Amino acid sequence: MLVCSTTQRAVYSTNVTVTWSPLPCADHYDVEYALSHKDGCEQINSLMYIYDQHCTCQESQTTINGLIPNSQYVVQIKAYVSSAYGPPATTQITTTSIAPTGPPTMVTTEATGQRNLTFTWGPPSCGDRGGIITEYVYELSNPNTGWNTSAPVSVEKVTINELLPFTNYTFRVTAKNSVGNGPFSEAVTARTLEAGEV
Repeated sequence: MLVCSTTQRAVYSTNVTVTWSPLPCADHYDVEYALSHKDGCEQINSLMYIYDQHCTCQESQTTINGLIPNSQYVVQIKAYVSSAYGPPATTQITTTSIAPTGPPTMVTTEATGQRNLTFTWGPPSCGDRGGIITEYVYELSNPNTGWNTSAPVSVEKVTINELLPFTNYTFRVTAKNSVGNGPFSEAVTARTLEAGEV
């Protein structure tokens, strides 16, 4: 006998409360869940789902904790009736976003000139994004100045002009999603070329 009317009562970044219509003759309910799409960046083949048993529940509501933000899960609920489990009722849930928990990756100096530097980077690692990355904010400093913060950019490469020749500059960048900014990357230091140097 199939459990019916499965609903998501409350969904948050790391937990979800699932409810279902109780069956009068059910002894208990078995609740399992599996990750199907991690952090919006890693799709998992349905044949590779790994189901974790959440509970053998007596009630018709339960809260599953310890979930990954910005991720999709499949929840299965089976009723135990007359010494056997019935077919599962399935619902899909998507946890809400949080600000990135990790910095941009692979921050490197791509090119140097006498008065400009070009830096590139990649998005935070999958599992650290917390949501869809929409923008980046970078900062640049040299020994004579503090950090100068850029306006948000939507690309993963930037050329900074009007710099001083033969000067060390330090660069770092943070990722942003709909919730907020994540931590800055490790700082990368690069030197502009000397005047007249090619």
